[in-house]
Amino acid sequence: MHGKEHIISPLIKKDLPAKVEVIQGFNTDVFGTFAWEVQRKELALETLRNKLLAALTWSGETLGLANEGSFGPHALYSFLSVYLEHVMLIDTLHGFEIIGSEISLHTNFLSAIVLGQLTKDFRCHAGL
Repeated sequence: MHGKEHIISPLIKKDLPAKVEVIQGFNTDVFGTFAWEVQRKELALETLRNKLLAALTWSGETLGLANEGSFGPHALYSFLSVYLEHVMLIDTLHGFEIIGSEISLHTNFLSAIVLGQLTKDFRCHAGL
């Protein structure tokens, strides 16, 4: 859907005899959108699991791989912005899941603290 299969496919094919393909017609936006037009109803890992299980049910496949990423404040150092990415593989035939996660400070996420006149300027700029 976002072209990530072009990155993931060579990595999977290197070690597994599997074909990576995007399920056409499956709308992942109902689980939440990256820009929050549709907010997630659950935390990232639960959203990822539900999205992947729904895709497997919808497609009739038994092995699936999906990811879920988000930007936000660091859990311990809230003044730092981080990118958190989860990747999950679920095999419903054999009943297991594998989760990989990475957190990075290298992000284009932007936040600002504004005071006084800057607050008014920021609010005008943001249309508030």
